[in-house]
Amino acid sequence: MTQAFDPFKPTGLLRNQHVQSMLVSSPPRRWRIKKRVADYQRHSQLEVVTTPAGVRLLAKRTLASNGSPTARVILLHGWEGCVDSSYLMAVGNHLWHAGCETIRLNFRDHGTSHYLNEGLFHSCRLDEVADAVKILSSDSQTPVFLVGFSLGGNFALRVSCRAHTFPVAPVHTYAVSPVIVPRHVLDAMQDGLFIYQKYFVGKWRNSLRKKAELFPDQYEFDDWFKLKDLHAMTRLLVERYTEYERVDDYFRGYSIDGDYLQALQLPATIITAKDDPIIPVGDFALLPDNPNLTIEVHDHGGHCGFIQNWALTSWLEQELANRIAAHTEALQQS
Repeated sequence: MTQAFDPFKPTGLLRNQHVQSMLVSSPPRRWRIKKRVADYQRHSQLEVVTTPAGVRLLAKRTLASNGSPTARVILLHGWEGCVDSSYLMAVGNHLWHAGCETIRLNFRDHGTSHYLNEGLFHSCRLDEVADAVKILSSDSQTPVFLVGFSLGGNFALRVSCRAHTFPVAPVHTYAVSPVIVPRHVLDAMQDGLFIYQKYFVGKWRNSLRKKAELFPDQYEFDDWFKLKDLHAMTRLLVERYTEYERVDDYFRGYSIDGDYLQALQLPATIITAKDDPIIPVGDFALLPDNPNLTIEVHDHGGHCGFIQNWALTSWLEQELANRIAAHTEALQQS
């Protein structure tokens, strides 16, 4: 379903897709965000969420600043991000100042959480993320929202397809620049500007080094580190360390094109950009016409960018806070 919305309208050089995509995690923006969220971080508490299957995931909870939250918002980062990624902290800070309780959830092997589980992270580990979201929402006395970015947006949408069975279900899910067809994303990174591949592969390498150091009897990645091709790198890890014999089966395991999102019984909104250099805009035409799914495609914004000025503030951060506040107010009045 498409819906009218106020489009993101950057000007000048900020209309460039690569400027948008690079500025969102650039050192100057990270420095500004670090200063801006200092108080938010001081009020945040680390906790470990243990699922029924015994998986342990790290989360960072920040109680409402006034002690009486208007909503609980669970935030999911992107691939090789973490609870302390600048974009996640920036959005969380806006929500916190708007009166929300926020919980930033780490996927396994992200941030500093490699020690918590022996098994290696991969994108088909949906059950543990869904279980963690279920646990983190179950005791809420206020409306719960789920927000995910990039791969986190993909996870958020997949979780939402089963969340109607949760004791406390999210009243709305927001997925920003979500992965739709994983192979297309890998192709875009392989064939696009080298800086994207360098950025993500650098983080990937650091993550696998940490895992091998913690579990030397389980993991040895020397041959993987010699590879340069993203497809070959993915194939080796999938075939060696997952239950999938073929990489195509693995990609299908977390693809959400076709009829996958027909299972959505709760409202969800996708916010993305036509000029995203990582997520091909054509992939969104592969999604079903489900009245519970709203798709917003902005002309500009890059990949999870939506930077609105040279102070490096994000249109998206305030927009999400405004929408969640309006939704919460409407629920209170109904």
